[in-house]
Amino acid sequence: MHLLAVTQSVIDEQRCGAMSLCRWSSMDWQCDLYVYEAGDGWNVFVAECRPLFNGPLPPPVHPENFDHFEDYMAAILDRDRQVCQMLDQAQMLKIGGPYDGCQWTGLSAKEAYRMCVELKKAGYKFPDDVLDTLYTISRDDLAENGSDTLIEELS
Repeated sequence: MHLLAVTQSVIDEQRCGAMSLCRWSSMDWQCDLYVYEAGDGWNVFVAECRPLFNGPLPPPVHPENFDHFEDYMAAILDRDRQVCQMLDQAQMLKIGGPYDGCQWTGLSAKEAYRMCVELKKAGYKFPDDVLDTLYTISRDDLAENGSDTLIEELS
């Protein structure tokens, strides 16, 4: 069921043109943000809590350790099942940050970038490439609009 939900989510994103930069499930459920693009702009949702696992997570799966793609994918799915089982047993702890449970919708890429910078400063966890991607999209958007002050606009 979990794989089906993930697969359907990817299909829906491709069909709608939406792009998710991170989800709560990112980083083995240690990501505090859900950041995605929708028809009205960028949306940023902050979790209220994060899981405290009862033990160490299974080691990551690396493609270079497999000769066949099918074996690699099977290992990824097996690890995902293990992590999901651990998630079911995990204690959910309040994050305790100033933006817990907050959400912003319909943002421009520049606004989403600025919000994510603020969230990073406040200690929320999410992949670093979220900022890189939003910055690049913002820079491209500003360039399309004829702005010569890209760095100033994003600062």
